[in-house]
Amino acid sequence: DLLVTDSGAAATALASGCKATSAAVGICADGKAAKTVLEAAKDKRLRIGLLTNSTIYDASPAAFAAHAPDRNQHAAIVEEYLRLEPDLLLGGGRDQFLPQGRPGSARKDSREVVALFKSRGYEVVTDKQELARAATGRILGLFSLKEMSFELDRDKRTEPSVYDMTEAAVRTLEGHQG
Repeated sequence: DLLVTDSGAAATALASGCKATSAAVGICADGKAAKTVLEAAKDKRLRIGLLTNSTIYDASPAAFAAHAPDRNQHAAIVEEYLRLEPDLLLGGGRDQFLPQGRPGSARKDSREVVALFKSRGYEVVTDKQELARAATGRILGLFSLKEMSFELDRDKRTEPSVYDMTEAAVRTLEGHQG
């Protein structure tokens, strides 16, 4: 619907094989939710995960696992992750996992999303050292309230790099099949 696509529509095309309107995440231009590559992999009982140095609910990673008509529906995208239950989620964006009223929260409700992930067997990690020690079960890694730091600005002692997250993802996802 635009001369140049946005990242949500582009990622939807990559993740689902359908054209999408701008701002859509995981929804085709006809308004129907598209089966994503991660959903197809999960249906085959494969372990799945997402990692990013942006917010985990950003349109680009979200299009591989979530369905929302508007990329700015961040809380709804996080709820989609609860529905899908990927084995691994790593990135920034802790603000959408904290209940309203908690310092740093951007949610408009009192849902304790971190606690919901923990109750489903996720190990929650918040820094580079915790990620390195994480077991190979399910991992939710939220390393900043919003986007993670650019590589040049990253505190190398505490914030994991994309390389660190990829290494953890390979270690976690090559474990047993679901």
